[in-house]
Amino acid sequence: DRAGLLASLAALQRRLEAACLAGPFLPADPGAARLPAGELPVLLAAAAPLLEEALASKGARHQWDVVIRWNAEAVVARHRHDLHGLTGAAMARAIRATLVTEREMRAAALRLALRGAVLAIAEAAPVEEDAATGLTVLVPAGGETMIETALATLPEAATRDATADLRGPLPPLGFAALRLAAAEMRLG
Repeated sequence: DRAGLLASLAALQRRLEAACLAGPFLPADPGAARLPAGELPVLLAAAAPLLEEALASKGARHQWDVVIRWNAEAVVARHRHDLHGLTGAAMARAIRATLVTEREMRAAALRLALRGAVLAIAEAAPVEEDAATGLTVLVPAGGETMIETALATLPEAATRDATADLRGPLPPLGFAALRLAAAEMRLG
C-alpha cells in the first residue's frame, strides 16, 4: 500500500542521513543486485580499487534536495484580473498556465541563487507539483550552510508565500565506480 511504501522510504532516508553524518560511504543495495549472490563478493573485490578511488574523491560530498513550496491560491488571487470572465475549461487552462509560469520563475531564481554556491546541480527536479519546485544539489559534507546562504539571496518574488525544505544529507547518488546492466541479446 502507498502509506507503507512512503513510511519505508522515509525510514530509508533517515538511515541514509544518519550514515552520511557518520562518515563517507558508497551507497549500494545488494538486495537490488541482479546477479547470483555468490558472485557479488567476487565482483566487489575486483572493483575495490575503483570503489576506493570513488570514495576518496567523492565520498565527502552530500546530496541535498532543496524544495520551495508556496500557496497556489495566493498566486491565483494575484492574477485574478487575468482570469476575469473565464469559465470552465478556459479558466482551468489559465490557472494551470499561471501556476506553470510561477513554477518556472521560482525554479530559475533557485537555480541562479544556488549555481555559485554548490558543487553541482542535478538536471531532474526532486518534486513534480503545481505549487512547488526544487533542485537536487551536491555540496561538500557539512555544506548545508552554503545552501542556506544561497537561499537568503532569492528575490522576494521567489520567496513570497513560500517555505523552503532541505532534505538530506544523502549520499551523492549521481556517481558510481561500478555500474552493472543486464541486456537481453536478440539474434536475427
